[in-house]
Amino acid sequence: MKRQALDEGVHSRIRELCAKGDALVAQKQFEQAFGAYRDAWNLVPPPAEDWEATTWILAAIGDL
Repeated sequence: MKRQALDEGVHSRIRELCAKGDALVAQKQFEQAFGAYRDAWNLVPPPAEDWEATTWILAAIGDL
C-alpha cells in the first residue's frame, strides 16, 4: 500500500472532523460521532487505500 500526503487543507479538515468525532465519542454521542467520521471519510480522495488518513478514520469508526 502506497502512502501519500494529503493536501494540507484537506488534511486539516479531516483532523478537525476526527477530533470532533473523538469528542462526541467521549460524550457517548455515537451517532453524531459517526457522522463526523463519515464526513472525514468523504474527504479522502480515491483510491482510499493510498492515503494514511484512511487508517485512522476507519479505526475510529471501528471503535464505535
